Amino acid sequence: MHNCDPSIEFSDYGKNNQGYQRSENMAIQTENLCDCLKELYPDFHFVLLFDHSSGHSKSQDNGLKASNLGVDYGGVQTNIRDSVICQDCIGNEPDRTVNVGDTYSHQFKEDSNDKPMHMLSVEAEYHRNEDQPKKYDWKSDAQIRKALHANVPPPPNASTELLRYMSLKNNIIDSKKLVPCNVKHVPTNFSDDELRHILQAQDLLVSDTTKILQRQCTSHGLPTTKHVTTGLKRWWIDSPKGLKQICVECGLVALQKTLVQGHYSKEGKKSDGGNDRDYDLATSYIYILSQMKDFKNEKPLLRKIVEEYGYEVWLTPKYHCELAGEGIEYMWGFTKWIYRRIPKAKKKLKKDFFKSVKELITNEWIPVDCIRRFSGRARRNIVAYYANHHGENNGVVTVDKKVSLKLIEKTVKVFKTHRAAIDSNTKFIKEESERY
Repeated sequence: MHNCDPSIEFSDYGKNNQGYQRSENMAIQTENLCDCLKELYPDFHFVLLFDHSSGHSKSQDNGLKASNLGVDYGGVQTNIRDSVICQDCIGNEPDRTVNVGDTYSHQFKEDSNDKPMHMLSVEAEYHRNEDQPKKYDWKSDAQIRKALHANVPPPPNASTELLRYMSLKNNIIDSKKLVPCNVKHVPTNFSDDELRHILQAQDLLVSDTTKILQRQCTSHGLPTTKHVTTGLKRWWIDSPKGLKQICVECGLVALQKTLVQGHYSKEGKKSDGGNDRDYDLATSYIYILSQMKDFKNEKPLLRKIVEEYGYEVWLTPKYHCELAGEGIEYMWGFTKWIYRRIPKAKKKLKKDFFKSVKELITNEWIPVDCIRRFSGRARRNIVAYYANHHGENNGVVTVDKKVSLKLIEKTVKVFKTHRAAIDSNTKFIKEESERY
């Protein structure tokens, strides 16, 4: 339920109701706020300051993010959008199939000759031919290896894909046979994401649990199932290509190396002599693909929305609540402090809880001069950090005497835990609460 102010949003918490604040909710709220700013102050340029949380830096639903992909094609992984290939998006390996200027799809398409890379054209053709509804039924790896030994002995560490690749390339007929495809049309439930899209298209509230989502669709006469075809000859159509396939087609890695077990992996091979967290990035599919220009320049969802309005987004450093959002963490700490002073009897019931929260975010409890003091403290902290980074006496920055480097904590320390302003700035927040 939106208040008249688009920067404030209330929700009935809990998974059985509207759930908790998600990154999607934050994106919608930010878009509503930008609409109001554009209408009220068309001549102003705004910079929106967010703390560095996972929700604020979430990628787009179909964004180019390598870590959202699996190693092999198909399976449960994200369908990412198409990209236009530039010179910095491809490599020089001989198995490359795309060129500069091409629109590259990260899924297998019906109207193209795309096929899984370990398939030769002769195998894919059986699945493409409508008059020949058959598919290969492969024997076990041990049987294929035995059949290959008489002609071209495979490497000791050959993967299943490489064994089949060598079998097809050398026309080894004892490793496979053709069997009819068992094509069926069966009903299946929509995924949670599909159910959410159906509900959002009708401007209905969505939940986090599958059962609640299905119940919401049923109560509004919306579908919860779809019919899918199984046993297709070209089962890979419309499925994600996966990291391995994309890297080969873009010429980033050699096909022959990907078919050898252990040469590449999703995160990379462990470095020799290093600890368990040290990986050789040159053997990581994620790292190799992430260095390409289109993946490297991918914008998070919030940044994309805000920049479409001509505004900017700044993210404050992680774990530093004293810098976040123009002092918003101080305001949260302030309201929590005031709320704790309310007698328990006046907030025991759920309706009393909502009433207390709504009262605490009004100008009566948080006046403008209080917000300005919070904002001023956050800005002075930023100045002090900046001065400490560049040197206090090099003439770059003059630090306000009221906020010396001693007032904020020693910034050379690396913070690796989440901190709340009410914990790290208790005295300051307590003094503010005692003004009212």
